[in-house]
Amino acid sequence: MNPQLLDKQAHQPTEEKLVTLYGISWEKFKAIEAQLEDNRDVRLSYLSGVLEIMSPIGDWSLD
Repeated sequence: MNPQLLDKQAHQPTEEKLVTLYGISWEKFKAIEAQLEDNRDVRLSYLSGVLEIMSPIGDWSLD
């Protein structure tokens, strides 16, 4: 592999934004999950009424 072909920026770790919601019922979690099913960048984690929503952030410019 030619190291000159590698884009250094492509190998930087992606930062994530995390939102935590408390008191979320299972039914509400499933409804949120259904609304976000087409968005592959968003990750959901649910346990005992606590919902974490993770989404990558970064520079989206197309230079």
